[in-house]
Amino acid sequence: MAFPLLIFNTIATAELGSLDLGVIGACSLAKVLVLGITWLLTYCAFRPERSHGQRILTSSVFAFFAIASDDFAIGFPVIDALYGKVLNMGIYIAGNALVGSFVFVPVTMAALAVGGVLKKSEAEGSKKASTWQITRNYNGDYRCTPVQERVSLGGVKRVRGLLRDFTFFYGAIPTGSPPIVFAGLYDPDSSELVATAVLLGLVLAGPIMFVTSVLLNSDAESSAHKVLNDVQLSADAASLVCGALLAVSLIIVRRFWSCVCPVKTLLACYALVLIVYNSLSLLFEIPELQKENCPTVDELGQRSALVVCFGWSQHTASILLLVLQLALVKDSVFAGRRPAFNILPPLLCALLALAPAFLAAPNTLYEICRYEESGPLTVANMVWSCLKLAVCIGLSVRGILGSGGNGPPDTSLPSSEVLRVGPLETLQRPVVQSAGGVLRVLTTMNILKVLTQVVNASQVYFKNRRTSGSFAAMLVLESVISHGQAVVLLASLLFDSQFTSLHLDFCCPCLRRLTTWSTGARESMNPFSLTAANLPSSEAQEA
Repeated sequence: MAFPLLIFNTIATAELGSLDLGVIGACSLAKVLVLGITWLLTYCAFRPERSHGQRILTSSVFAFFAIASDDFAIGFPVIDALYGKVLNMGIYIAGNALVGSFVFVPVTMAALAVGGVLKKSEAEGSKKASTWQITRNYNGDYRCTPVQERVSLGGVKRVRGLLRDFTFFYGAIPTGSPPIVFAGLYDPDSSELVATAVLLGLVLAGPIMFVTSVLLNSDAESSAHKVLNDVQLSADAASLVCGALLAVSLIIVRRFWSCVCPVKTLLACYALVLIVYNSLSLLFEIPELQKENCPTVDELGQRSALVVCFGWSQHTASILLLVLQLALVKDSVFAGRRPAFNILPPLLCALLALAPAFLAAPNTLYEICRYEESGPLTVANMVWSCLKLAVCIGLSVRGILGSGGNGPPDTSLPSSEVLRVGPLETLQRPVVQSAGGVLRVLTTMNILKVLTQVVNASQVYFKNRRTSGSFAAMLVLESVISHGQAVVLLASLLFDSQFTSLHLDFCCPCLRRLTTWSTGARESMNPFSLTAANLPSSEAQEA
């Protein structure tokens, strides 16, 4: 009851003559793109061994989850607090909600109806569901949806900056609860996953919307630069801590995990490159060092050795991620190679990174130093970002269409390898598969990072945007992903069963020996302990 009343109150008190339909069109177009991409990816890649009807149901639920923003419960009060004193943005919340009710909900219901009929027909063993069955099922579902009055919208008055920032902020509103209802009705197997995703989105929405509102609400470019610098500094500091932990971990399991398997050699080199990258980033972010190093960016540009080294480490990490995605997609790339071959792919990535290091500007470096990119640098940066995105998309399509496997075989452990975990203990380990889950996490992160870089590079190339408003928010997002790669790598490795088990095999005997030693030391020092060491000499002899 509250939803239609809130819509009516918002529209009745709004000035419809000031409505810009282009804003609602932009939000709706973005939803259409996200809806289609999510549906296709889910249908093709998420558990493709299931029946077509079940895949359609799951794809429809996931696609609706991607666009079902919680407009009135979360979006309306936040938008009103941001823009209420300047412009009435509540009408745009209501307009997007109406478009969702009249366009996206019926489309989702139709897809769910088709999936339900196909699933039922496949379960009954029939060859094909009739068009009449699908139409009748859809009409029955559509009549059950709530009907709301259409509103005639007209008149425009453009407030470009605020409206552009609103369209960006609208994408930060988290998903509401309707996808959970659809999942429970049509795809119960995915309801737990959808509920977890909704809860995670609500948890992440707080800091994301706070940072976005701070950047959108500040007109001064200097404040946006300060926020961007602080975010990068924090991300680099956290990544260096995680990088140090990664280095210690690789030293612990160096024999059984890192240097024999080619994929794991790539992961080890990727971790080392990230340590170099985050260390060089600090030279441009710490205020004392920033005053000394940033002028060289403006004076020498790509001729500066420091800028070239920073760009080389950044681009090497990017190319290593593409090679890791290739290893995930095509199993036979590194299969059957000699251990001496394992160092060649990282070296080749380092050599290839020299070209963009000299030609393209490092991402977010000029924004941190408060200089503007111009001329060939913007073109090269745009071309390099688009090339990485094209390779990511091509490898993703190859992985979806190909038969795939469980990843390249793990050659770091022979079939009868004996792992000694103590003086008197041995542990037999069979051949296991490479860390495919780690590669999937890194691939997802890389696609998101490259897509963000393409958007930001296009903003600089086509519009020459200043570091403020929605562009500053996108730069913050890119900085968090780019400079926090070591955090993602460590987290994904901690959830890898083989990586964790190797550390447990190493740590448990050490802890056991430490516990035994400390217990014996306490017993020997305890004056009340009735051991032979603490008894008088005569009693000790009797004992």
